[in-house]
Amino acid sequence: MASTGALPTSKHFRLEQLTDGVYAAIAIPGTGSASNAGIIDLGNRTLVFDTFQTPQAAADLRAAAEHLLNRPIAYVIDSHWHADHIQGNQAFALETPIIATSRTRELIATSGAETMAEIKTQAPASLQELEGQLAQAHDEQQRAALALQIGEARELAACAPTLALRLPEQTIDQRIVFHGSRRAVELLTYGGGHTESDAFLVLPGEKLAFMGDLLFVQSHLWMGHGNPQEWLRILGQVAEIDLKTVVPGHGPIGTPEDFTAAAHYIKAIQQIAGDALKSGKSAEQAQATPIPAPFEAWAWREGYAANIQALYEQLAKTGA
Repeated sequence: MASTGALPTSKHFRLEQLTDGVYAAIAIPGTGSASNAGIIDLGNRTLVFDTFQTPQAAADLRAAAEHLLNRPIAYVIDSHWHADHIQGNQAFALETPIIATSRTRELIATSGAETMAEIKTQAPASLQELEGQLAQAHDEQQRAALALQIGEARELAACAPTLALRLPEQTIDQRIVFHGSRRAVELLTYGGGHTESDAFLVLPGEKLAFMGDLLFVQSHLWMGHGNPQEWLRILGQVAEIDLKTVVPGHGPIGTPEDFTAAAHYIKAIQQIAGDALKSGKSAEQAQATPIPAPFEAWAWREGYAANIQALYEQLAKTGA
């Protein structure tokens, strides 16, 4: 990590100051961060929201927070169990508690541990496979996507030998408020939509929220572990909070209008998968459906087919 001007810089993320003492760490694709994070000055204590995909990215996040606010970090939050939000936990001091929902802690201990074990054993081979695909690819869009995947894979391969699972030490079931001398912030969960349990952080005084992966902005959502109906319910509830600025798990800083866009996306994928199943089409035929116009320019295009596959399989299993 380096410092140029007022804000520290890192190859893994770009810091954006949202208001005095509140920073979004926006992931730089292909660098091992893989998701967004946040730094919040409570006044007398520092809180970090999410820890990226790799310890090296998280180490820069920790250094940035300590540089900006000139104190050790008091709390770290894991919004949900996915690797790109929790594998940086080990970069933070052992005396700094990691906080998550009770169910997220269980999922990190099980599914998160399985994911980490796969990375530790398969990261070098995965990198080699991606490099082979790039050598054979001629489509420029495909090559660009592969180049970013290779960047992430290189960072994972670099940290794989020393990756270690760190579980949250404190858990919540609905809500906890962190009272500081400068501001109070609320960690909330309305249940699970993106995963079985998703938490988000609200700064009521600033009308600002860090949403984790309940929200993607200008990017295809990841629905592989999600519950679409619950996700829609949660987005509806969150939309009732008085907010002006929202930090998504992936993509640029957004506004509450992005809750509506995310809901439209979920409904569109449901419709495509459902129509295909009812008409006797295969999942592969459903995946051939062109991306709907409102989402055609969104990032992470490969997520579109994966989402259709996931919802097609869910609907086929439930008979809905």
